Amino acid sequence: MKRPVAWMAGVVVLGLMGCASGNTSREPVTHGDWSVFAAGSGSARKCWAATTMLAVPVGYRGRSVYALVTAETSPAGTGEFAVINQGGGWPARRGTLNVGAQEWPLQFEGETGWLLSEDADRAVRAALAQGQSGRVTIGTDSMSFSVEGFASAVRDANRKCSG
Repeated sequence: MKRPVAWMAGVVVLGLMGCASGNTSREPVTHGDWSVFAAGSGSARKCWAATTMLAVPVGYRGRSVYALVTAETSPAGTGEFAVINQGGGWPARRGTLNVGAQEWPLQFEGETGWLLSEDADRAVRAALAQGQSGRVTIGTDSMSFSVEGFASAVRDANRKCSG
């Protein structure tokens, strides 16, 4: 089973909160509802695009819940899709991601949820880039996220980490 990149939850949360060290972009570039972040330099540089969940169930209120995609050209990443529940874990170890009419299983551990294969990551990125809506379901809880600006944000993240 594919595991998320180890740096993902910590660095992503720091970047999203805007309180990271000087090596992390404090002011992300915004593309519609998605923002692009970069951390580190040289071969250790990591880049990602992220958005906050729109419809968060009552049990998640007060937490920050994000959908994100790592840059395809990032040394540690392969363009992975993930969800982060900052400030609390997930209520189950498994859930689903729906994009348009397609569905993929998600695995959760700690604050991070991820797709089970690189093929699923590629398929999800392609579907989101076409503007299909996204929804994460865990048990009876469901939350959605916007795809407005997704394609340009991912291109920008890939560009920031390509050289």
